Amino acid sequence: MRAPLMKLGHINIRSLFPKVAELKDKLIDCGFDVLAMCETWLHCGINNSDIKVDGYSLVRRDRVGRGGGVGIYIRNEIKFNVIHTGHEIEQLWVMLHCDNLRFVFGVVYRPPHIDYKMIEQPTRAAGTSISLIDHIYVADSERVRDCGVIDCSFSDHDFIYFEIYSSTPAASPRLHTYRD
Repeated sequence: MRAPLMKLGHINIRSLFPKVAELKDKLIDCGFDVLAMCETWLHCGINNSDIKVDGYSLVRRDRVGRGGGVGIYIRNEIKFNVIHTGHEIEQLWVMLHCDNLRFVFGVVYRPPHIDYKMIEQPTRAAGTSISLIDHIYVADSERVRDCGVIDCSFSDHDFIYFEIYSSTPAASPRLHTYRD
């Protein structure tokens, strides 16, 4: 039998402050344990108390200047540590501790007009098409039970999510027969 699931998600929120009430409802309705956000558009003038969600801790990294920013809401029952990273990229990483499982979870936002690029040529070109620009990467797909997309009425991006088992599957009992 596997241990209970943890549900993790991501949304490009495109300005958290005016949408925090809708986000609270979605957190409850969808049962997210951890939710990463990019394009929070927060700044030092917005306190955590202004965007508080009962039952969750918020870790955030605001952009200096207009727009951008990343944040992660983490259910209060989950222990975590912030992993400090450089400031070249808008990113935020946490080490989550759940039962006997410890793993790194993060959010990275690459603004469209960032100066630094390793790949200089387009990799996809289409006139008018939908795109898949929000991603989830996992190191151990055996732990993933489900993943998908959830409609979002308050952003032009949808939520993406995945559910993981919080422990490895129990080993099947082995029966040994011996002869005298």
